[in-house]
Amino acid sequence: MNITSLGEIIAQMNELIARGAECYFKFTCASCGVRQTSETPNAIHLHGYKCEECGNITTLNDIELNGSAGFMLVARKETE
Repeated sequence: MNITSLGEIIAQMNELIARGAECYFKFTCASCGVRQTSETPNAIHLHGYKCEECGNITTLNDIELNGSAGFMLVARKETE
């Protein structure tokens, strides 16, 4: 599935959680380009994410509006 907006990724996350998945938000740092994965499952932080490599805060504005960073979901565990 090609997800093009944060609204779509939130909808997909909610669907996966309802099916028992544990989801993590994965993003690309807007400053250094390193891929990062959030530590908190089943949440998207509105204030942004700190890069472990360069310390930059990548905000949802960077991700969705400026296009300077990418994003995806990682489902790490699913139960029946």
